[in-house]
Amino acid sequence: MLVLLRYLALSKNVESTLVRVRVLALTIAFSACSPFIAQDDACRSNLNLLGQDLISMLRKIPLMPPIAQVYKPVRRLYEEAKYARSRGDFKGCIEKTNLALKYSKPYGRRY
Repeated sequence: MLVLLRYLALSKNVESTLVRVRVLALTIAFSACSPFIAQDDACRSNLNLLGQDLISMLRKIPLMPPIAQVYKPVRRLYEEAKYARSRGDFKGCIEKTNLALKYSKPYGRRY
């Protein structure tokens, strides 16, 4: 610890450390604000939520058979959204998951 403090106390080392910190801060700022990353996160979170809804719906089908009529199209949209995400089409993924979530919301169990 003492060696580290001595190392940082030298003006040359403080200056180079500050430059590294600034570069790191700029890198994080630009990457965190990227719309590409934001769309990927939105797509992934929608897919997770939709996956939970599908599991909940699947468990309810034996008790309420009409859910099967909703489950199949929602499952198809889920698969299409996963395929769109794998291609890098995050906008398409978000559109498909939002549509599927709209129909699965009454039947899915959300915590």
